[in-house]
Amino acid sequence: MLSNTKNIKISFLKLEKYLSIIRKQSYFKVIKFLFNFPQKICYIIWNSLHFALNSLSDSNFKRNKAFLIIDECYSTKGKIVKRFQARAKGKAFQIIKRKSNLFIKLAFKSIQIS
Repeated sequence: MLSNTKNIKISFLKLEKYLSIIRKQSYFKVIKFLFNFPQKICYIIWNSLHFALNSLSDSNFKRNKAFLIIDECYSTKGKIVKRFQARAKGKAFQIIKRKSNLFIKLAFKSIQIS
Protein backbone atom coordinates (compact mmCIF):
# COMPACT_ATOMS: atom_id res chain seq x y z
CA MET A 1 0.00 0.00 0.00
CA LEU A 2 3.00 2.21 -0.63
CA SER A 3 3.75 4.14 -3.79
CA ASN A 4 7.08 5.69 -4.79
CA THR A 5 7.27 8.02 -7.76
CA LYS A 6 10.75 9.30 -8.47
CA ASN A 7 12.21 12.11 -10.62
CA ILE A 8 9.03 14.08 -11.26
CA LYS A 9 9.67 17.29 -13.21
CA ILE A 10 8.08 19.46 -10.52
CA SER A 11 9.62 21.33 -7.61
CA PHE A 12 9.03 19.55 -4.32
CA LEU A 13 7.71 22.77 -2.73
CA LYS A 14 4.90 22.97 -5.30
CA LEU A 15 4.13 19.30 -4.72
CA GLU A 16 4.08 19.77 -0.94
CA LYS A 17 1.26 22.36 -1.20
CA TYR A 18 -1.12 19.75 -2.60
CA LEU A 19 0.11 16.96 -0.35
CA SER A 20 -0.61 19.02 2.76
CA ILE A 21 -4.24 19.30 1.63
CA ILE A 22 -4.78 15.57 1.02
CA ARG A 23 -2.86 14.27 4.05
CA LYS A 24 -5.06 12.18 6.45
CA GLN A 25 -8.11 12.50 4.16
CA SER A 26 -10.36 9.71 2.92
CA TYR A 27 -9.75 8.15 -0.47
CA PHE A 28 -12.99 9.45 -2.04
CA LYS A 29 -12.40 13.02 -0.82
CA VAL A 30 -8.93 13.02 -2.35
CA ILE A 31 -10.13 11.65 -5.69
CA LYS A 32 -12.88 14.27 -5.83
CA PHE A 33 -10.35 17.01 -5.01
CA LEU A 34 -7.85 15.85 -7.64
CA PHE A 35 -10.44 15.69 -10.42
CA ASN A 36 -11.54 19.28 -9.79
CA PHE A 37 -8.09 20.78 -10.38
CA PRO A 38 -6.59 20.72 -13.89
CA GLN A 39 -2.94 21.11 -12.81
CA LYS A 40 -0.29 18.61 -13.86
CA ILE A 41 0.54 17.97 -10.20
CA CYS A 42 -2.94 16.60 -9.50
CA TYR A 43 -2.64 14.14 -12.37
CA ILE A 44 0.71 12.88 -11.05
CA ILE A 45 -0.66 12.49 -7.50
CA TRP A 46 -3.71 10.65 -8.86
CA ASN A 47 -1.50 8.20 -10.79
CA SER A 48 0.62 7.53 -7.73
CA LEU A 49 -2.48 7.04 -5.58
CA HIS A 50 -3.94 4.64 -8.14
CA PHE A 51 -0.68 2.66 -8.14
CA ALA A 52 -0.76 2.41 -4.33
CA LEU A 53 -4.35 1.16 -4.48
CA ASN A 54 -3.47 -1.51 -7.04
CA SER A 55 -0.63 -2.76 -4.86
CA LEU A 56 -3.12 -4.01 -2.28
CA SER A 57 -2.78 -7.76 -1.97
CA ASP A 58 -6.36 -8.72 -1.07
CA SER A 59 -9.15 -8.05 -3.56
CA ASN A 60 -11.68 -7.53 -0.73
CA PHE A 61 -9.76 -4.47 0.37
CA LYS A 62 -9.78 -3.11 -3.17
CA ARG A 63 -13.55 -3.23 -3.25
CA ASN A 64 -13.90 -1.57 0.14
CA LYS A 65 -12.45 1.86 -0.70
CA ALA A 66 -14.69 3.66 1.77
CA PHE A 67 -12.37 2.75 4.65
CA LEU A 68 -9.15 3.85 2.94
CA ILE A 69 -7.30 6.98 4.06
CA ILE A 70 -4.06 8.61 2.96
CA ASP A 71 -1.88 7.75 5.95
CA GLU A 72 1.37 9.37 4.84
CA CYS A 73 2.29 11.48 1.87
CA TYR A 74 5.40 13.57 1.45
CA SER A 75 7.81 14.79 -1.17
CA THR A 76 11.58 15.03 -1.12
CA LYS A 77 14.14 16.77 -3.26
CA GLY A 78 15.30 14.83 -6.26
CA LYS A 79 17.98 15.46 -8.84
CA ILE A 80 18.78 18.97 -10.01
CA VAL A 81 19.49 19.38 -13.72
CA LYS A 82 21.48 22.46 -14.71
CA ARG A 83 21.30 24.03 -18.16
CA PHE A 84 22.77 27.19 -19.64
CA GLN A 85 21.05 29.73 -21.85
CA ALA A 86 23.17 31.93 -24.10
CA ARG A 87 23.10 35.67 -23.43
CA ALA A 88 24.55 38.76 -25.10
CA LYS A 89 28.31 39.44 -25.17
CA GLY A 90 29.27 35.80 -24.66
CA LYS A 91 27.66 35.42 -21.24
CA ALA A 92 25.53 32.52 -20.06
CA PHE A 93 22.51 32.34 -17.80
CA GLN A 94 22.03 29.26 -15.63
CA ILE A 95 18.68 27.43 -15.68
CA ILE A 96 18.00 25.08 -12.77
CA LYS A 97 15.40 22.37 -13.37
CA ARG A 98 14.32 20.80 -10.10
CA LYS A 99 12.94 17.30 -9.74
CA SER A 100 11.24 15.65 -6.79
CA ASN A 101 10.22 12.29 -5.37
CA LEU A 102 6.68 11.48 -4.19
CA PHE A 103 5.74 8.92 -1.51
CA ILE A 104 2.14 7.94 -0.70
CA LYS A 105 1.05 5.36 1.87
CA LEU A 106 -2.54 4.15 2.22
CA ALA A 107 -4.08 2.71 5.39
CA PHE A 108 -7.48 1.57 6.62
CA LYS A 109 -9.57 3.52 9.11
CA SER A 110 -9.86 1.92 12.50
CA ILE A 111 -13.52 1.21 13.08
CA GLN A 112 -14.59 1.50 16.70
CA ILE A 113 -17.70 -0.46 17.61
CA SER A 114 -19.24 0.55 20.91
